[in-house]
Amino acid sequence: MRAIAERLTSHLEDMLAVDEHLKPASKAAYGAWDAAQAFYPSVQSGHDTLVDQHSRFLHAVLDMIKKLHASAHIYDATEADLERRIAAVDKRLHTVPTTDLFQHGSPGSPPPTASPNSLNPDARD
Repeated sequence: MRAIAERLTSHLEDMLAVDEHLKPASKAAYGAWDAAQAFYPSVQSGHDTLVDQHSRFLHAVLDMIKKLHASAHIYDATEADLERRIAAVDKRLHTVPTTDLFQHGSPGSPPPTASPNSLNPDARD
């Protein structure tokens, strides 16, 4: 989820610079003849629609990035809670864990260390 949010952020950065190219041409740029001047309101309407859609796109991508970050945070918090609960059971049972708990790291948690066990008798990482 974080990787997708990072990619979307990168794309959003690109799209934030696009507004420099969304500046409308002036009415005078279409010429003075009446057919060109009559066409200008349609061009302006099209430009307004394009600008509105660009803004909606920016907001939608930002909203998705926020949701991805929130989902990843909930996922990490749930795993961290399970890791704490398993560690508490290990402590109550006086067992040596065979896996590295606290991969999501909690403040003040010690760095991972290997413990001897039946699958790793020399406690090598």
